[in-house]
Parts: sequence; C-alpha cells; structure tokens
Amino acid sequence: MNDVELLQAISELLDKKLEPVNQRLDKIEQRIGALEERIGALEKRMDAVEQRLAVVEQRLDNDEQKLSTVERKIKLIKIFIKSEIYKSEKVILSEVERIHYILDVHKNDATKHVMV
Repeated sequence: MNDVELLQAISELLDKKLEPVNQRLDKIEQRIGALEERIGALEKRMDAVEQRLAVVEQRLDNDEQKLSTVERKIKLIKIFIKSEIYKSEKVILSEVERIHYILDVHKNDATKHVMV
C-alpha cells in the first residue's frame, strides 16, 4: 500500500468515525435553529407586550390626571357649599332676629293686648 492509498484509507476511516459526530452536530444545529426561531417569536411577543404596557401606562397617567382634576373640583365644591351654608345660616339667623324683634314689639305694645 502506497502513501496515497494509506491516506485514503485513513480518511475514509476518520469519515466513518466522525459520521456520528457530524450527525449530532447537525441535530444540534437544527435545535439551535429552532431555538433561534422561538426566541425570535418570544421577542416579537415581548415587543407587543411592551407596546400594550405603554398604552396601559398612558391610560393610567390620563386617569391619574383626571382623578387629580376631580379631587380639585371636589375641594372647590366643598368650599363653595360651606360658604353657601354659612350665607344661608346668616340669612336664617337674621330672619330669626327680625321675628324676635317683631314679637318683642308686639308683646310690648299695650294697645294690642287689651281685654274687653
């Protein structure tokens, strides 16, 4: 056997011995490809979730602003109502005082209380 034939035989022997390794490498490459596809799909889903989350955050910010506006309006309404109640109480008190004055005048008027 000459050198070329010997090299050829060694090459064929190595090819046979490496065939299971090559098959396993092919399977690993397929798995990596499948994993890359799944990661790509997950990244797309994560992007969609991030976009939806951004929308939710924007809505929450808007709701917080609306709530803050409502709270300010409620405070103003409370102040207004207290003021109106105070005014109403002053009117009632002045009317009570006026009626008391009229009653006192009537009570002290001897011409009104004459027995016949």
